[in-house]
Amino acid sequence: MYERAKRMDDFRSAGSEDGHERVCWMRELSEKMQETFGCRIVFIGLQGSRARGEAHDGSDIDAVVLLDSLSAEDLVIYRGI
Repeated sequence: MYERAKRMDDFRSAGSEDGHERVCWMRELSEKMQETFGCRIVFIGLQGSRARGEAHDGSDIDAVVLLDSLSAEDLVIYRGI
């Protein structure tokens, strides 16, 4: 099942407490990704129940990070973030 990933800009107007937490979490992730991968980043977004606004206390966070290319080393670095 395909779900449209939401871009960081989609969360700037979120008014709920959960929306605020998503913005903060995504901002932190984006900053870490920028520090690590820089101009190689094509897209950073959120998908799943949190992107749809259907998350509950036990929901995980489904982040999407697309780079211009991907190596085995990139995966090791990403897992460490």
